[in-house]
Amino acid sequence: MDTVVSKTPEQLVLENRKIKVLPIVRGRAFFQKGHDGDFLFTGCWKYYGLPINSATRSYFNPFAPGEQEAFETLLNLSKGSLSTNDRKSKFWGEYSFSLDKEGMELDLSQTDHALIFRVMKVNPKFAKQGDDINRVEYQSQLVDERYADEHHSKHPTLSNQISQNHNLLTSNPIAPSQISLPNLLIKIVS
Repeated sequence: MDTVVSKTPEQLVLENRKIKVLPIVRGRAFFQKGHDGDFLFTGCWKYYGLPINSATRSYFNPFAPGEQEAFETLLNLSKGSLSTNDRKSKFWGEYSFSLDKEGMELDLSQTDHALIFRVMKVNPKFAKQGDDINRVEYQSQLVDERYADEHHSKHPTLSNQISQNHNLLTSNPIAPSQISLPNLLIKIVS
């Protein structure tokens, strides 16, 4: 007989991972580059909450199956308190978090940070990993530190690849007629 192992609320929603929330700084015509107000003035904050989906007239649902109940348990809330279908929800009506010009670092092993991360993932003002940050509606981007570390270790910068290829060419002299430019470019880019 198979036994079903159920996860505790902590195992279901908390994870040992860090996410950086970085502002997307865009140039402004009336500020010089590097101005204090490029993104947001020092001492100011932007406040965010769970957005409302105008098509369904309810809040966007930030939870995967089972997560709502786990968060209600971890936050000591009554069952159904985090329902996204109730537009008059006291919790979601008052819930907000703020970001300053420096952004923030989320530690997903903390309940409040895990909830903020889920809200950010459904908020259209936050670019997720891999999104085009040049889209004007994005104000900040979510960067998973593990992904960034793995990505940079697997894909060295183009300048590093060029210098590696230059060292290879100088250590193994080849006549210029033997160098095939398309092959060299393929090696540099790939």
